[in-house]
Amino acid sequence: MHFVSDKEKYAKIAEMLEKSGLIAENMRVIICVSGGPDSMALLHFFWSIQKEKRIKLWAAHVNHMLRKEQADKDEKFVCSWCEEKKIEIRVKKEDIKQRAKEMKCGLEECGRKVRYAFFEELSKKLNAKIATAHTLSDNIETFLLNFLRGTGLNGLCGIPQVRGNIIRPFLSLSREDIEEYCHIYEIPFVIDDSNYSEDYTRNKIRNAVMPNLKKINPSLEKVFTRTVEQLKEDNIYLQKLANEAFEKAKTGKGFSRKTLLTFPKPILSRVLMLIAKSTFGINLETVHIKKLSLILKTGGCVTLPGENKLRISEEVLQIFSPLKRNYSMKIPFASSKILTEDGREVIIKKINNISFSNENNNTSYYGLLDASKIGKNVFFRNREPGDLFFHAGRNGTKTLKKFFNEKKVPIEVREKLLILADGKRVLWIENLGISELVKVDSKTREAYQLII
Repeated sequence: MHFVSDKEKYAKIAEMLEKSGLIAENMRVIICVSGGPDSMALLHFFWSIQKEKRIKLWAAHVNHMLRKEQADKDEKFVCSWCEEKKIEIRVKKEDIKQRAKEMKCGLEECGRKVRYAFFEELSKKLNAKIATAHTLSDNIETFLLNFLRGTGLNGLCGIPQVRGNIIRPFLSLSREDIEEYCHIYEIPFVIDDSNYSEDYTRNKIRNAVMPNLKKINPSLEKVFTRTVEQLKEDNIYLQKLANEAFEKAKTGKGFSRKTLLTFPKPILSRVLMLIAKSTFGINLETVHIKKLSLILKTGGCVTLPGENKLRISEEVLQIFSPLKRNYSMKIPFASSKILTEDGREVIIKKINNISFSNENNNTSYYGLLDASKIGKNVFFRNREPGDLFFHAGRNGTKTLKKFFNEKKVPIEVREKLLILADGKRVLWIENLGISELVKVDSKTREAYQLII
């Protein structure tokens, strides 16, 4: 595409974007600006049409503080240009190196998360769309990165032109188109030296792989665009089938194992991803898909990111998002009632004048705790590692974990059960009984009944 006049610029870009619905009259938009040629071209373009289209325009810049003085110069450059053009700008400074350590991720990933969190915050506050300056060249690089990572069809569909409130108006323009645009309209920009660093995989693809691919096929952009469009069409159709299969497999308790096993592999993998996304809000990796496909055949449980679990039980793929426990929670035993931190009420009913006889079957006293055997340091809490339990009427003390295993108590239930304990000695377990240490006997005169 060659821009030789204002008229051609508007005809080629504005017309194209209007047809695709990416620009409209009276729209509100935030342009994400780094100071590089791509983002400066995008900001200039929207600035050029804002009066004609009555567009409310903002710029947003993030200083990652990685290049010290140069990063500050970039920030100053962007702010000065916006001031000259009377564009309102919002700036965020963030020490990405420190944040990456806190988030336990790489600099690239951390920078992206910080940027998009800032842009989303502004979007909600200003009720505006977010426009990023991704180009066709960026899209090809992303395609190659995803190909190398083995992300499957979703990843090979590239960067979407619209995702939620994010738009990418220049996604059909190559980096050469953008450079020509900047040259013709004399748009200043800054160059980030890190773009040439071989420390980043994307730079290796941009600086080494892409030039060689263009030598092999000068029409790389056209071939890529045609291929991605075909992949997108296939992916949309497969996703439609997966959505229908997802609804078909639903049951009251989870998802039917029998139904899931009837789906062909391309549909099953997408259904499993939908299950994880809709219930836990997470994206599954290939390793998780393989494990889940296996337990559908053999049974078992798979732990997903965030300690979320999917498991086979009663021929159903069940969902388990664990209760986050607070091991420091200690609620003293009271004589009336207590309210747990997760909002449950426990009524502690005192029973006087117990008449117990070893000769009789005293089933009416099952579950009662001898008041005289309740110590002073007794607390309600969740289970803890090392807890011990001597189930009343059984033989000997065992770990609480072993007791739960013998009783086949599901993992998700264990996490939520309330217990009464004296140190590591468990005296009572919600719905499962009491300890031999506190059961009523012929000497008992007062007892407690716990109702939850």
